[in-house]
Amino acid sequence: MSDTSKFRSVAIADRLIGLSISYEPENLLARGLGWEHLRELLVRLARPLLRHSGSLAYGGHWKDTPDNFTFELLRLVSAERLDTSVPDSSGPPKAVGQLFSYSAWPAYLSIPRSVEGQWMNCCRVLRISQSRAGLKRGDQLSAEDLAKMPANPDKLTKEEVDRLPPEDRERIERLAFNSAVTLSAMRRMAMEEWFLTVGDLTRERVPPIATRIALGGRLRGYAGFAPGIFEEAYRTMKEGKPLYLLGGFGGAAEVLAKAITADTTPAEATLDWHLKNNPKLCDLQASGEKFGMPEDSLSTKQIFEGLAEQIELARANPASVLKTGLDDARTRELLQTRSIDSVVSLVFVGFKNNNKLPDIVV
Repeated sequence: MSDTSKFRSVAIADRLIGLSISYEPENLLARGLGWEHLRELLVRLARPLLRHSGSLAYGGHWKDTPDNFTFELLRLVSAERLDTSVPDSSGPPKAVGQLFSYSAWPAYLSIPRSVEGQWMNCCRVLRISQSRAGLKRGDQLSAEDLAKMPANPDKLTKEEVDRLPPEDRERIERLAFNSAVTLSAMRRMAMEEWFLTVGDLTRERVPPIATRIALGGRLRGYAGFAPGIFEEAYRTMKEGKPLYLLGGFGGAAEVLAKAITADTTPAEATLDWHLKNNPKLCDLQASGEKFGMPEDSLSTKQIFEGLAEQIELARANPASVLKTGLDDARTRELLQTRSIDSVVSLVFVGFKNNNKLPDIVV
């Protein structure tokens, strides 16, 4: 690494900031926004954090597609590490923060080692295996099991699955269930400290997520026991960590923001709505009863009940429950605004107040 690290601020060194962000075209287009606006917001939030030595956590896949931001973040970290234009500051030498890419089984099986190696100076991949997620050996699917799967099993209709041999139906059901379990474990473990072995001997500490920024998020067609942003928001609030919920850009984050700022709970924030609108969620619940949930895993019912409790607390005092570092009025503004400028300003005022930092240049 070059000597440019000595020019970097160490204001939030060893802080890990979780990014819960997804591209939902319909939500953005309905607001006169597009992918380029989401990218602009992401860069304007992430770059100052990196320049103060903060690191980023993201759980996207490793395909360079518009609905995923892994490579956008990798390119941003790489550019910051090469940038020599940042003014000098006092303090010991410190590198720009890096990206921690959380990947749950079986998604990490498709990450090419060669591609991961290209970004090793910018990123660490944290793999959540079936065993890490608490699934017993006899309940895990092997590489041989995966090889026997029909092509694109998640795309098969119920009628097509019903026509398959019993052993294939069992594998498909187990695949969906184990995938949901590892996704949930990923969201839990991101809030915990890790120690990652790099190479043969190096043991690196991965700090728990200290702050989360959330926007967008699917309400239909998700693969877990609940929308990803629902579960991540619940775990963040339950841990008492700051949550910057950007509801002005639609999706699951908007539903949570409306649930906090309104007197009544939106239908999309209830378990009944999700069971009616996500048939695969009903299948997962049945699989949970059939196979048994691993220890430390939360069922769909537990996630929605816990989230409802946190929402009820946040309605009375959103700044206190969300730990935004802002007052209630500005917290409510953050929950609802569609202005990128306002979001960036509010997030960094809150971040500065929470961390007792000097002004963060954005």
